[in-house]
Amino acid sequence: PQVDVRGFWGDRVDAVAARTAEILYERCVEARMLEQIDPDRPSPGVVIPFHSPSPDEAANPGFTGSTVTTQMFW
Repeated sequence: PQVDVRGFWGDRVDAVAARTAEILYERCVEARMLEQIDPDRPSPGVVIPFHSPSPDEAANPGFTGSTVTTQMFW
């Protein structure tokens, strides 16, 4: 369903839809990123890296080698 956002966020949503999204799309085309996408090709099984702690970091409570990197949220 389509949502119509107005008020404070309305102008910002309109600006992103009208210009920012197009700029980002053009950058992807220029970088040839879209050529890399083939929906028919099977997943290469890329594993997102995890941060391995240094000895100093490993000594901190709650820090494990499976701590997720910020790349997970890119």
